[in-house]
Amino acid sequence: MRTIAIMNNKGGVGKTVTAINLADILVRDYRQRVILADCDGQMNLTRFYVPDFDPESEYTMVSLLEGDGETLWSDNLLAVSKDLWLIPGARSCTRRTWRPS
Repeated sequence: MRTIAIMNNKGGVGKTVTAINLADILVRDYRQRVILADCDGQMNLTRFYVPDFDPESEYTMVSLLEGDGETLWSDNLLAVSKDLWLIPGARSCTRRTWRPS
């Protein structure tokens, strides 16, 4: 399994659109299975794929980091398409300081 992280502290540099396009290329052209993890408090990646997502009633990246997710890893993922899944973001991603227990 390979991990690709798209990061930059500055906003507006194309992180979300890069993640969306890279995931699409990997799934369609290279037949790869992709999990996108939305770690941004603005939740743009989540809102792109699931516009009506409610972070108060579903598992999010914050839920998983705090240990509140489902035991079976795949139960925490939202299926976007056949080989594309999403770990949704939460507005609290940027407001909380996560510390492992």
